[in-house]
Amino acid sequence: PEVLSYKSSSVVGWFGYNEIYQHGVWNNNANVHGYDSYQFDRNDIINLTLDCDQQRLELFHERFNKTHKLSVDIDQAPFPWQILVVLIHQDDCVKILPKR
Repeated sequence: PEVLSYKSSSVVGWFGYNEIYQHGVWNNNANVHGYDSYQFDRNDIINLTLDCDQQRLELFHERFNKTHKLSVDIDQAPFPWQILVVLIHQDDCVKILPKR
């Protein structure tokens, strides 16, 4: 099987250290993209939406009431999309909820 790298043209998402990867392009300048991973605290609630119709990902940070959006080029990241979630603290968890 192919090993997936963050730098792959099919990867789109948010990471630590203010990093955004979008189809092989890396950016960690929060002043440019507005995503500041250092604002995340323990017990924060984050909503991740995979909007297949609009071909984008949305990351909503409840405490700051802020949404970050990344477009997905389906020529580079065709359906079905795969999700990678990295949890680093002992009590981190993920809940998959139905659309409201």
